[in-house]
Amino acid sequence: MPTRSTTNIKRRLYQIAFRLPQSFVAPTDLSEWGTFLSTFAQIGYVRRSSIEALLEPGGSEELDNGNEITTEWSLSVQFAALQTGIFDIADYHAMQNLQIDLLLYNADALRAIFYPTLYCTVRDSIKGGETDVFLFDLKRKAAAITALRTHFNIPTS
Repeated sequence: MPTRSTTNIKRRLYQIAFRLPQSFVAPTDLSEWGTFLSTFAQIGYVRRSSIEALLEPGGSEELDNGNEITTEWSLSVQFAALQTGIFDIADYHAMQNLQIDLLLYNADALRAIFYPTLYCTVRDSIKGGETDVFLFDLKRKAAAITALRTHFNIPTS
């Protein structure tokens, strides 16, 4: 286990990008990062406090010795994209029920999380006196956590 340090405890300001599902290998140098990022489209402005990714046990099996093992994991990624123009409505609703790859990344902190092949649901949220938003809810289930997400450092050279 690595040495513990509070210097790496940071508030991450993630940007969100998406693409149609493709194969994935974490980039190992700056050139690969640029190429990888160019395969994604930016989701637009997102309400920072709305970004949430949650992994939970989705299924289990009780063994004959009384112990329980997790046999399935459920991933849910949610965020609120702010409407910046009339074009957002058609663009966001075109993502309804699509399978997409999702990338959360913070270039300043050099951190990224890749979520492959999520099922996308988009809803409108309109409230008087507030910014109109589109609520994204992306889900997937798998037998292993590693099939649902990959954390990696953004290369610097």
